[in-house]
Amino acid sequence: NPVTSLSSLADMFHVVRGIAAASDPREVGDFTLHYSRRQMQDYMAQRDLFEGKRRFIDVAFNDIVAQPLAIIENIYCTAGIELTPAARAAMHQWDRDNPQHKHGKRDYRPEKYGYTEARLRDGMAHYIERFSPYM
Repeated sequence: NPVTSLSSLADMFHVVRGIAAASDPREVGDFTLHYSRRQMQDYMAQRDLFEGKRRFIDVAFNDIVAQPLAIIENIYCTAGIELTPAARAAMHQWDRDNPQHKHGKRDYRPEKYGYTEARLRDGMAHYIERFSPYM
């Protein structure tokens, strides 16, 4: 969901930009929103070209957090790739060893980047309209 994920992306861009020089969080927010909108528009246009020729699997973030191994098994099955017992065991082990927020939870404040829910919904409306069943 871009309403929640764009603050995270803006935070990452702000940290990276801050390595070289001071950066204005609102400028980073503007950049992140415009960049993400353009990237998603390009992605969706490319995907439309291949619709029906390639298999796509849309996965809701909450589903992959709640049941990651079931989602991975579905992806393998849909792609016609065997998920070996060794690979399955390694994935189970990795999942057990790496719970969400293992290294702490970041606090992303949308207002720091000049974001409001309305601004993000408007900026990413094309994406939200198409993928709302997965949000």
